[in-house]
Amino acid sequence: MKLGILKYSNRKSLSPKLHGYFMERLGIEGEYKTFSVPPDELESFILRSRNNSLDGFSVTAPHKETVIRYLDELTPEAKGVGAVNTVAVRKNKLIGHNTDILGFRKALNGMDLNVENGEVLLFGAGGAARAVVSSLCAMNVSVIYVVNRTLKHAESLSTLIHDAESAELIVVKDSESLSGKISLAINSLSYGVFQPELLTSLPNLKLLYDLNYGANALDPSILDGSYRYSEGMSMLVHQGFESLKFWMQKDLPDDGLTESAIKKLYGEIESE
Repeated sequence: MKLGILKYSNRKSLSPKLHGYFMERLGIEGEYKTFSVPPDELESFILRSRNNSLDGFSVTAPHKETVIRYLDELTPEAKGVGAVNTVAVRKNKLIGHNTDILGFRKALNGMDLNVENGEVLLFGAGGAARAVVSSLCAMNVSVIYVVNRTLKHAESLSTLIHDAESAELIVVKDSESLSGKISLAINSLSYGVFQPELLTSLPNLKLLYDLNYGANALDPSILDGSYRYSEGMSMLVHQGFESLKFWMQKDLPDDGLTESAIKKLYGEIESE
């Protein structure tokens, strides 16, 4: 298989190592490359991808939403959240999918925290945040508070929960607007933008889950230690495994593969 990741950032991605590990362990022949594409060259890349023998590619910021206009089809998951992190090339058609939704849910399931009927705080309103909101609705949370620099983007997330009877989305500007019942906080913002001071007013906070990982993750020293902290390596691995299934159009046995992949990637970081 010929796969890759579509990105435009100086931030290092572990996706090539992750998918290289998956393909090696599952006996899949192929390659997974990195394509660094500026926003103004996105359309030309998409046009080339139809004819350069790619079987599919991952999509990361800042392309998760803008790539949609160049695709032929969207799965219900991608259409529902308005963001794509996985594209399959099938018979010269580009099909967009979103595996961040399931990837986040599986990652959170491993955190031993029940959020059903609970209240959650989300930092950010980009493509990854949209997938998180969709996933939280499926977990039947009652309230999602959103903090984002651009209020319009934060308010746009409300379109994702119209069909979720139990969920309410509230856009907030400061800690005074937050509920003391919040047990989970999720950061989808880049390091340096996140506002840890907002967490000090949350007496029942149990977990801060950061979608970033490795060198891009939050520095735990800026946190007060009264709650658990996890970076997003588990989500990266789970969404990546779901993407591979989508590209291959079949289910694949996990058998501890995702857990070993998480350990493998942490080992790669520590050795650098």
